[in-house]
Amino acid sequence: MLERLEQFEKILDKVTEKVQNLEAEKVQIGEQLQEARRALQEKDLELIRVRKENQRLIEQAERERMSLQKEKDQMEQRLSSLAQKLDKLYGAERPLATGGAAAASR
Repeated sequence: MLERLEQFEKILDKVTEKVQNLEAEKVQIGEQLQEARRALQEKDLELIRVRKENQRLIEQAERERMSLQKEKDQMEQRLSSLAQKLDKLYGAERPLATGGAAAASR
């Protein structure tokens, strides 16, 4: 009977040790989970910042494109106006040097 009691105590000791190890592992895994959640939140915030920056750059590029298009339209209008003035000034006969620019604007 005493021998069985000793065996039972050994089994209880092993089970207790196993439970303690599992509890320590649970705590460690919980800490790792918290760290992973924190890292995920940081990555989410970084993703939001990057998306906002990308959107800002896209909007800036679009504004620049629109400005350049407006400038191009104005230059084409000026070139067309200049070509019309040259046509009136020289009539149907124009020097060869201006013929290419006038033909390009048509």
